[in-house]
Amino acid sequence: MSRPRNDTPDRPLKALGGGIRSILRNGGLLMGGGWVEMLARRTYIVFMTRYLGAGDYGIWTYVMAAYGLVIGLSTLGLEAQIPIRLNQAPERATQILGTALSLRLATLALTGAGLAGFALWAETDPTLQLALLLTVPALAGRSLITWVRAVFKAIERTAIQVRLSITFRLLEVTLGILLMAAGAGLFAVLTLHALSWVTEALLGLRLVRRHKGLSLQWHSDLAWGMLRQGWLLGLAGATMVGLMSLPVLLLRPILNDFATLGPVALAFQGVTIIAATGLPFFAAALPVLSRAVASGDRRARHYAPLSAIAVVLLTGLCTWIGVTYGPQQIATVLGPEFAVTGTLFGPAILVAGLGMLPTGFGQFLTVHKVGWPSAVAGLAGC
Repeated sequence: MSRPRNDTPDRPLKALGGGIRSILRNGGLLMGGGWVEMLARRTYIVFMTRYLGAGDYGIWTYVMAAYGLVIGLSTLGLEAQIPIRLNQAPERATQILGTALSLRLATLALTGAGLAGFALWAETDPTLQLALLLTVPALAGRSLITWVRAVFKAIERTAIQVRLSITFRLLEVTLGILLMAAGAGLFAVLTLHALSWVTEALLGLRLVRRHKGLSLQWHSDLAWGMLRQGWLLGLAGATMVGLMSLPVLLLRPILNDFATLGPVALAFQGVTIIAATGLPFFAAALPVLSRAVASGDRRARHYAPLSAIAVVLLTGLCTWIGVTYGPQQIATVLGPEFAVTGTLFGPAILVAGLGMLPTGFGQFLTVHKVGWPSAVAGLAGC
């Protein structure tokens, strides 16, 4: 039986140049993959609005918002904790990953049961009930693949997860378009969505096992430490997702019409433009930041303000593009029934950028095991 390869960097990147190269290399890969995924999704949305219509697309956005919010609740902040803990205690890598995976499966069981319960007891429309139930396996797959991605980011092998993500998103989009062109409806698209995430998660777990070794474990000191730090980080993450999901969920009883909800909800997709550009660099920076702080590098304190400046510049540019070109271009591509999407697109980008503004500060505090400011800020925003 071959020994798993140890992909943990041989030594800390003490030099500033090495850290920047790591962030640019891995962040560039993640950003490229994020943009491919984003463009694939935008293409998918165009075909959905054409084949499914505004009504069924409204149902799609509603169930995506519901299960997206639940995904945020299932994370326990493990995506931030894994890189930090692996860099602080590389000799316990197998124990850290095994315990983190056990926690992820436990929270996934709870959140999956909660989503199924919401579908069965909170919703009375059979169409919505079935649509929400079809997202339960998607929740499982997406939550697990988020864990897998965190592992590969932590060991700075981002190319593996980028290839995996791009392959499955392009496959889902291609098959989905073919299904809709052949006359398939919303439930077929939701089933494909679930199968795509579950299959990607199973393959991702196999790749983690090959590169780092993987088995379910439970080490009380690690588990309780992750729970103590993770509930605040998980709450902060859920509230950030909630800023995009809750407006869609709350507008549903107000508008009471999925054909109207769909175009409004689509405007909130502006968040993906900011997310696909900025968040990959934050993810790539976390392992480098944790090593810099652990080694006492005084330059680490400049990370948060510099990242905030970069977010302001990025948000300003994207918001200007959204306000200037969004109304006309979106109405031309999607049709006049989606005119409101173009009107709200620029402001939605601005809100998303403001939400990402404190990310660097949150990461800096997380490395120092301080999570409550992010959670309080997220709750205040919601």
